[in-house]
Amino acid sequence: MSGSVQEVSGSSEQDVSLRRWLIADRHNIMGDAIAFGGLLLLYSSVTACFVSTFSEVWQLQLLSVVATAIKVLADTSWRYCSQYRHGKIQVFCSILGATALVAVDFLTRRILTHELGHFLSHLLLTDHIHTAPIIICPFPPSGSTTFCIGDLNIIGWLLGHRWTFIITVASGPLASCVVALLLLAYSHFQEDRNLKMCAIATWLSSLCGEIWYAFTGVKLLEKFFLFKQSVLSKLLSLPEIAELAKSKEMIITGAGHDFLLLAQFGYHPLACMAAMIIVPICLMAYLQKHYPRGNRHTLSPETQYV
Repeated sequence: MSGSVQEVSGSSEQDVSLRRWLIADRHNIMGDAIAFGGLLLLYSSVTACFVSTFSEVWQLQLLSVVATAIKVLADTSWRYCSQYRHGKIQVFCSILGATALVAVDFLTRRILTHELGHFLSHLLLTDHIHTAPIIICPFPPSGSTTFCIGDLNIIGWLLGHRWTFIITVASGPLASCVVALLLLAYSHFQEDRNLKMCAIATWLSSLCGEIWYAFTGVKLLEKFFLFKQSVLSKLLSLPEIAELAKSKEMIITGAGHDFLLLAQFGYHPLACMAAMIIVPICLMAYLQKHYPRGNRHTLSPETQYV
């Protein structure tokens, strides 16, 4: 009997301590809800301007609200578990919060960045501003930017129609990769755990999305050529692929796939995938060598005693 009484009293004390901790932490909880809720609602609201159906608008808003609730709950649980040193639970909370952020970012900001890359390059190189509408379909994640390489401005005229088309097509994946590299550098210098995890999750979302997009281009190439080449032969036979890609079926079917269009000019999706993997690794190695995390704020031996 006494044991059950002790158990009840122990649980009630834990409930009281949890309520006290939540009251003491209410400012952090409200700050997380406002910061991340505002960011995710901004992502979904801007993306909603480019969707084609009203149902996708409220689905994006609902997704942002649910993701915000999950992110705030995960961060609050992480802070609560940190005082009891529950390492495994903290890791789970960090992964859960990052997943909630990535879910919204992958369906909104990543697609919008990709399509804006096409639009801005088209705006920079041609005079057909009105022929580049952006349409985003978040479920399943996809997007399209319709452009016409017609009358070129002075920059496009200097580049020519061929390079204008290549740059316009490649600027979508390139924009996503540039943003991913900037977020990678930001995450390296960021000291705040929450912001660091968000930056890492976001740049991985951008990069993995473009790598998967390039991989689908590889599968489409295999479908069109009706045979499977080795990886080495694919990388070494770019002129042959560019010649085969000029078929009517290839141009019609692959009209909306960036990497399939680039393959028609000799830029194979596997080469693009390799570049998207190697460049971030080189950037991480450079940052770690010249700006190591452990010594970021330490003084050199020559200046310590000045």
